[in-house]
Amino acid sequence: MSEKVLRRWAYQEPEYKDGDYFFSGFTLLTNGVNTELLQEEIVKLVLFIKVLVQEHNGIDYLQVFDEELFENEIWTKTGRKIFIIDQLSKKMLEGDGYTKEQKKENNHFTILFADEY
Repeated sequence: MSEKVLRRWAYQEPEYKDGDYFFSGFTLLTNGVNTELLQEEIVKLVLFIKVLVQEHNGIDYLQVFDEELFENEIWTKTGRKIFIIDQLSKKMLEGDGYTKEQKKENNHFTILFADEY
């Protein structure tokens, strides 16, 4: 019987600590993420981002997670990454640089593997 391998997505501290991105729009998933990740993993990633936004009153548009596998009693990075990218900042949403329709259409964030970027 094969042993189940545990996987987690470890948050990578961002290069830029401040930002006015709130990840408030709808969520888009790439085909790779939608196919490979469990719904539970996706929900955990989104909830983690939402908590960060609340704690910091906005964050950088790019958030990164590293894949780690638990093997031989240790967590090991695989080199794979997930990007979560917000499309519009609070300033963009509140400003007049976009029409109401453009804001509605483009207010989303995307979850993708780094190699899908």
